[in-house]
Amino acid sequence: MPQNHKTIRPCPEDIERFKRIVRDRGEAWSVKIAQIDPDGIGNGFQIAAALESEGAKPRIYYDGGFSHPQNKNLYNRFEL
Repeated sequence: MPQNHKTIRPCPEDIERFKRIVRDRGEAWSVKIAQIDPDGIGNGFQIAAALESEGAKPRIYYDGGFSHPQNKNLYNRFEL
């Protein structure tokens, strides 16, 4: 199957809207990872990084456990 390697960039209006939401909501944010797999973990950290870039102080939470070996490696590597 052919790959489409286009970069997806948010439009400036979306970026400003995100900044406004974070600013209006305040510093305390919770990021919940519902799917414990590399994609879910990566997405949770990306959301937390975006919030931190706007001055928020997010905390990451997850449900379930780290049973698969690749997930255990992530857990140990990043001290989750």
